Parts: sequence; structure tokens; C-alpha cells
Amino acid sequence: MYGIDYIRFAKKQYSKDVPVITASSDRKSYITRNTGSLYYLVDGLIDPARMEYAWSPVPGDKKSFVQFRLSRKSPARKVLLYTPYGNLRGGFISVNGKNYPFDNSKKEKVITVSLPEGIVADTVRIHCSRFQYAGKKDLEKQLLTEVEIY
Repeated sequence: MYGIDYIRFAKKQYSKDVPVITASSDRKSYITRNTGSLYYLVDGLIDPARMEYAWSPVPGDKKSFVQFRLSRKSPARKVLLYTPYGNLRGGFISVNGKNYPFDNSKKEKVITVSLPEGIVADTVRIHCSRFQYAGKKDLEKQLLTEVEIY
């Protein structure tokens, strides 16, 4: 995506095929102060070298989530969550009023959440219940770098 796209999304100027992404909070950096960091979750960069290409909730956000509202109902079979350093340790995904838990105690950088066959949905919410940051460097304090819904 182009830089102007992120600015448009921050102003809620979406094209019809772009998912609407919302979150409980967004810990913005100097670089993302005008755009936020939510749309970097769909930029295709799964292992970025810089923190502005990732999302994290603000400190103290006790019910952290990020939600994707698709432009139309579509089949959903699985969700891939890319988390730097395995920072996201657990939570659940809500689809059509049902919750699908995931556990990442092994600190994997990619979490795969399989959904039951036959689900058709336009909204997927990722609840980040347990997380622990890897260190004090910028990217080590981020929670998600990319989300893919298949």
C-alpha cells in the first residue's frame, strides 16, 4: 500500500474492498501518529525490521482486541497471526458469536487458528488475552505484525 492509503484509512476513507480494521486501542509511534498502525496488519510484511509495521495495544488495555470487518461475507477456514518474538501467548478468535481459543505457550512467531468447516462471516475479532513482550527494543514491544484470514 502507499503512504496515502494509510492516511485515508486513518480518516475512515475506505475503498469498497478494503476491510475495516478497528481495535480496543493502538499504541502509536512517532511515525504512525497520523495513520495509526492497524492497516500495517494487512501490508504483507510478516517479519518487518521496524516497529511501525506492527500493532500493539496501549499499556493497561485489559481487553485487547483487533477486529476485521470484510466487505462481504466470505468462507473462513483459518486465521494466521504473526507475532514478533512469540509475544502473543494466548487468546481467542470470535466469529459469528462463537469463540475459538488459541495457546502460544511455545512462543511461536506464527499462530494458526483453524476454524470449523462451513463458516461464512464478514467479521473476525482477535482477542489478545495473554501476551508478554520480549524486551525493551521497539519491535520487541509489539504484538502483531500481520493477520491473514483464509
